[in-house]
Amino acid sequence: CMVDRICGSRSVKEGGVEVVAEPWTGSIVVLEPELGTRVPFCPSVVTLPSSMAEAEYLTERKFTLVNGMHTVLAFMTLQKQYEPPSVRGRGQEEYQLLKFDQMSRREQRMCEAWRAARAAELMADVGMPNLMKWHGVSSEKEVWDVLLDFADHVLQSRFAKVDDIVSRVLGGGVENRWRTRLQPTEKWMSTRAG
Repeated sequence: CMVDRICGSRSVKEGGVEVVAEPWTGSIVVLEPELGTRVPFCPSVVTLPSSMAEAEYLTERKFTLVNGMHTVLAFMTLQKQYEPPSVRGRGQEEYQLLKFDQMSRREQRMCEAWRAARAAELMADVGMPNLMKWHGVSSEKEVWDVLLDFADHVLQSRFAKVDDIVSRVLGGGVENRWRTRLQPTEKWMSTRAG
């Protein structure tokens, strides 16, 4: 299974595990389509893909438009707020992730550009016929709308409702997150430039 829900923190205590998560109930994608329709999850949260290709797409959509956009926000936050310790006069501190609804219009446009580029790359990788079939739409414009609406929901309704920090989002390493989450999209876009 692939689970999509932002977990801000967790602590293991003697009486159990305490988890702080976003208000959104989350989603679960069963990555084995052959299981049939009987799965031990709530139908409003679970997605049962019709094929392995659709399961792979749903996984990639999550990595591209959720994890990837989280990474975009983390780098935008650092660009706006980071000051070297020599300037701040103190040690390392946490940076709270920018929230889309609190950004300047210029910052929102940058975020929207990354969202559109990431959606375009996803469409190119997966193919329009598959996306139209899986989303039950009949045109490329509708596919664009579905993916942009999904990304907008993530940015405006999910990320905006949870206080998150850059160190958690970039926990795999700043260089690693750039190289694995943002640079591939930048390279993909550069092959399409004029």
